[in-house]
Amino acid sequence: MWFLGWKGESGFSASSTAEQVTQGIDGHGLTAIVTGATSGLGLETTRVLALRGVHVVMAVRNVESGTKVKETILKEIPSAKIDVMELDLCSMASVRKFASDYISSERPLNILMYVLFDIDELFQYNFLYKSFCFVFSICTCSDCMF
Repeated sequence: MWFLGWKGESGFSASSTAEQVTQGIDGHGLTAIVTGATSGLGLETTRVLALRGVHVVMAVRNVESGTKVKETILKEIPSAKIDVMELDLCSMASVRKFASDYISSERPLNILMYVLFDIDELFQYNFLYKSFCFVFSICTCSDCMF
């Protein structure tokens, strides 16, 4: 497919990898929350952010799975700073608990990466994203219901 090889003004194309795109970026001093971090795009996002020095908080439904992924990444990147915290975005109680625990940690929040697991989550995304932002008091949406 011709469009996969076409490079935009950035010099990257649709076939560029996260490692290629972030080459030379120093993420030390930054903290990111990544949802869906145990598989697919969430896992790769977590791995590459950790590779670039970002302190990554894996927000996962299954802490056991998250811990296994963390251990795998640490084998590849021993200096990675990764924490695993439970978060079920289908539950406002879980969102509130996660936010409370995160705020109590007094870590900064520089990057919030919301990775969808499946199409069902797409329908919940708008409400839950705004709820998450509200709980963290970071909502800048002009049409936000909060």
